[in-house]
Amino acid sequence: MTETQPNIALVIGINGGPETGLPPLRYAEETAYQVARMLTSPASGFTLHCGEPLVGAAATTDAVRRAIFDARRAAGRHGLLLIYYIGHGRYITDASGHSDVFLVTSNFRPEDARDDPSAHLSMEWLQEKVLRHSTPDRLLLILDCCYAGAVGEAAPDPVVDNLRRRLAQALNIQRTDVADGSSGTMRKTLAAVSPWHKAYEGDGATRYSAALLRGLAGAAALEDGRVTWQSLHAMLQVELADAQPGEYGFDRSSGATLAYYPDRARLRTPEHQPFVMPHPPLPNFVGREEELKHLATMLTGEQAEDVALLPAIAGIGGIGKTRLAIEFVHRYRDRFPDGVFWLSMEQPETIETQVAACGGPRGLQLFDDEPGEQLRRQTIGFDGELSRFERPRRLSLRERVEQVRAIWEGPGRRLIIFDNLEDPTLLEQWRPRGGGSRLLITTRRQSWKTGSGVRLLPLTSLTDEASLSLLLGPRAIERDRSIADLLADQGEAEAAQDIVRELGGLPLALTLAGRYLAECSMTLARYLEQLRTESINHHSLNAELVEGLPSGQRASIVASFALSYQRLGNDPTDHLARTIWLSAAQLAPEPILDEVLIRAAELDPTDDTQRERGEQALRRLRELGLIEYSDGSYRLHRLLRAYARSVTDDPLADWRRAVRGLGQTVQQLDEKLELSARPFLEHIRQLLDVRVANRDRDQADLLHAAGLIMYQDNDYPTARQYLQEALAIKEAVLGRRHRSTALTLHGLGRVALEEGDYPTARQYLQEALAIKEAVLGRRHRSTALTLHELGRVAYAEGDDP
Repeated sequence: MTETQPNIALVIGINGGPETGLPPLRYAEETAYQVARMLTSPASGFTLHCGEPLVGAAATTDAVRRAIFDARRAAGRHGLLLIYYIGHGRYITDASGHSDVFLVTSNFRPEDARDDPSAHLSMEWLQEKVLRHSTPDRLLLILDCCYAGAVGEAAPDPVVDNLRRRLAQALNIQRTDVADGSSGTMRKTLAAVSPWHKAYEGDGATRYSAALLRGLAGAAALEDGRVTWQSLHAMLQVELADAQPGEYGFDRSSGATLAYYPDRARLRTPEHQPFVMPHPPLPNFVGREEELKHLATMLTGEQAEDVALLPAIAGIGGIGKTRLAIEFVHRYRDRFPDGVFWLSMEQPETIETQVAACGGPRGLQLFDDEPGEQLRRQTIGFDGELSRFERPRRLSLRERVEQVRAIWEGPGRRLIIFDNLEDPTLLEQWRPRGGGSRLLITTRRQSWKTGSGVRLLPLTSLTDEASLSLLLGPRAIERDRSIADLLADQGEAEAAQDIVRELGGLPLALTLAGRYLAECSMTLARYLEQLRTESINHHSLNAELVEGLPSGQRASIVASFALSYQRLGNDPTDHLARTIWLSAAQLAPEPILDEVLIRAAELDPTDDTQRERGEQALRRLRELGLIEYSDGSYRLHRLLRAYARSVTDDPLADWRRAVRGLGQTVQQLDEKLELSARPFLEHIRQLLDVRVANRDRDQADLLHAAGLIMYQDNDYPTARQYLQEALAIKEAVLGRRHRSTALTLHGLGRVALEEGDYPTARQYLQEALAIKEAVLGRRHRSTALTLHELGRVAYAEGDDP
């Protein structure tokens, strides 16, 4: 039987260490992972020693030595061992004047190397323990570090000259003195730079390793599809001539194949700018100029750090995330000469096929997308007769994906768009690891972990000016008039503004309404009337209109919102999130304090455990794009609120929860003397519009809260009216001596005090005090507040002791 000849790869990457004496590198460890993925791809087929690269703090001097010995044993006598090192290389001269280059490990200490050259990994150590060793039969050492080519030609510097002679002797030796007569037939070293040059990092990687990855990905393939160390080095010499990358050693083997591409003829660098983009430019894009400039700043910068940015256009369904990304791609296309690649992340099972397609004719031109045409060309001879050619093996889907990703992770400025990315695991699975690719995300998810690297760019509603343009632009074109002409009538102008408000500046809704208005003769005033009656159920917002929308986008407000809502499951967090969301829909489309929403779920925000449960549910809503968050408060868009009301099974229960959440928060803030009217006015009015059949405690608490809010808004007559209504219900439901009744009596006393009716104020406050003393005690905070108000009454009446 023929002995198996394994191909073993040992990959080492070290950015630096606490005592290296050198500033840490940025990309060495990440590049090591890229090289490892390339070597273990189907095209290369190496087995990675220990299953993963040896990187970072784990790559100590002892660990690297041990890994080299173990990898050598794993390769056996007849295998191929490839050792790749990327990190710092440092000249060290010891006390006797002896110089050597050391590979800097994570625990490298220059002083140790000066005192004892054997303490760390020197070139001399590599000679004696690696290159002079007889096994495995074939060994390739790739060094991407400063002074890696210190084994090159003579130099006037005596230190370098001495080093050159010593290393050249070791690396070019052809062993014949092994006891058993065997010797390695291949001992090659590929060096990144000459003896006098430092290696530099660039756009996400070192120049050398970036070119190395391209070569392994197929750019260095021979006509028969093989990538050998010779073809790889030849390509590197051409691309990196200024750095003088060298190769040293000997090769008496039959050849070492590092990768194999059966369809080599189609592996080529595209002469065009790859542009895999399913969406044409949108003819009616308006607004978002500031957002476009911000994206350009983040994605087209010259600094290498810009590659690490992961901007994510975030917002609720229909807010225009995909529209903005499409506009950015077409407007800034020329800033990404190495290509633009658009992927829809909505259906994870299709992503692999989409990535592979990026290697086709419109993309990287790595392979032919028309296998039938390829077969036809190969089986029809010049005379038109069928020739007996067998169809060559087509690369598998996985092999195509690996080739595309290897190029994406190389140098070069390209833009990759992940559209509708909601699952963070997909980002980790498919994002390029290193290289020069820029990534742009669109997502409904408005909550990402800090360590994800995602930079949110939240989208809000369009401005009134942009909204009017999107709403009336199609009608103006259809009637061959300007938008100003359409708004010449005062009534129509006011109706247009009201439509914009009714649709909440949502681009999808405005686009649908705009197409509808362009095709009908209805006045804007009449359309507004219908819209107020039917809201999101109006057929204009649910018609299958595709003009003016990105291809494939759901042409329905309901369908767009349902995509988020239907992702809520039945686990406790999602159940709580649904409860909060449906309660929030009973409030106005204005900012809502988190305490209101947490209390609406019957949780106590002052209890750490319960508050965490509520915040977790709110994060879930943000993840699904069902609620907006800004400046410390939450908000339901007007149309999303209407959708929530359309899907609830029990609107009265939702209303009651919203009333309790708001009422309890208002009372708590009032007792802390921290209540102001502004965050609550519209919510109170919205809740008061709902008329319930029974006069119960929930209604009384709402009226009580309304009275407190109107008091803070200095509207004392209205405050008194609400508080008196609340008092009447509480007396009937709870009784006159109840604590809740006392709170309303306290509120009425404050109103009377502000109106200058001191006797009435004293009467209400004294009764409230008596109830509180009986129920809460004399030293309770609530009792103290009433005593304070009675003091104010006495002072106002001139009773100043």
